[in-house]
Amino acid sequence: MDAHRHRELKWMALLPTTPPAQARKSKKVRRLLIEGVPSSVRYLVWCHLTDSKARALPNVYSQLGKRGRVPVFN
Repeated sequence: MDAHRHRELKWMALLPTTPPAQARKSKKVRRLLIEGVPSSVRYLVWCHLTDSKARALPNVYSQLGKRGRVPVFN
């Protein structure tokens, strides 16, 4: 349990200090990935490494909901 908590603390210390573009190239990040990502921070790590905030498309879901329905059968 201590090792799990220790890995979690390493990730939490790394995320705010490393920009996403640098994180993908970092040897430290690769080493931490090999050690494993605790499930408690997995979502945060995934979002950080994929740079999801920069790639987000606002209002896409609401725009798709406003589209007309496509009939399944002619």
